[in-house]
Amino acid sequence: MKKRVFKKKVVVKRNNWRNGQKYSSWKRHQPIRDYGRYGLHRPGRGQEWIRVGNDYVLVGILSGVIFGALAAQ
Repeated sequence: MKKRVFKKKVVVKRNNWRNGQKYSSWKRHQPIRDYGRYGLHRPGRGQEWIRVGNDYVLVGILSGVIFGALAAQ
């Protein structure tokens, strides 16, 4: 008897973050200090990772400009 394997399709709803886009309400979110735990690279000088919904967004501290985004797993 063969086992049937069912693969569950996971749909990640993602906001359309774009590099260079300004995120005005980024200050409402707590910065992620232990970025290595989440598989994120170290932010550059003047940048920090924040979690917005189900996404990790790399923003500039002074300007709020988005430098990158990843979907949380």
